[in-house]
Amino acid sequence: MPIDKKLLAILCCPESKQPLQLADNTLVEQLNKKIRDKSLENVSHQPVTEKIESGLIREDGKILYPV
Repeated sequence: MPIDKKLLAILCCPESKQPLQLADNTLVEQLNKKIRDKSLENVSHQPVTEKIESGLIREDGKILYPV
């Protein structure tokens, strides 16, 4: 999913204010495997059940926002 570079430059994590970047396909595939294996949780420790198409990942790599 293409995201305008100007928009991406101003987006940040609402919690930490860290910059966000578009997650690469390899990461999305790895996360979708964890979803299929029922081993991925959200920040509320609830299981993630829906496949991720793309996402914005925080600079430290700890949180991804699906888009």
